[in-house]
Amino acid sequence: MGKHFPNKQQTLLRAPVSDDLIWMAGIELNPLNKKFSSLHEQLCLNDLEEFINNLPVLLHDKQCRLVCEFNTVPVGLIDLYDADLQQQSAWVGIILDEAFRQKGLGLIYLNLLEQYAVQYGLLNLFAMVHPLNFPALSLFRKAGYRPFQQAQTDGMVHLIKQLCETLPLHQ
Repeated sequence: MGKHFPNKQQTLLRAPVSDDLIWMAGIELNPLNKKFSSLHEQLCLNDLEEFINNLPVLLHDKQCRLVCEFNTVPVGLIDLYDADLQQQSAWVGIILDEAFRQKGLGLIYLNLLEQYAVQYGLLNLFAMVHPLNFPALSLFRKAGYRPFQQAQTDGMVHLIKQLCETLPLHQ
């Protein structure tokens, strides 16, 4: 496989299903993935199973987690969370399986999520990234996110992207 995946048609976002449980646990419970996470709560397999069985709905639960799929294979997770529909904003989180990083997929999945967000009337997306997570900082900057509120007591870099209401819809 080359450095970049050329075909956007091979990528999609979808809701997690029960068949994703073990794979999701491998991503969510991997200590290497927790290294730069802003989430400090410890999840377990039962938490993930409950999450899949009771999928949150953006309009009611203020969050939405989707599976990033490439060629029918789950390769990552992407989230909208702490959504505020009145303020037209939400926070974004993304993690890809290590084998699928640095191939251009993160940018594609962020773009797909932005199109999804606009459908819900979200016009401002925020990200919180550990300052030493250089790949994530690079990804969000390539996607058009810019720093705001530089002096943070949580030690994280806070980024914002203002979405245009006329983003092209993904076919």
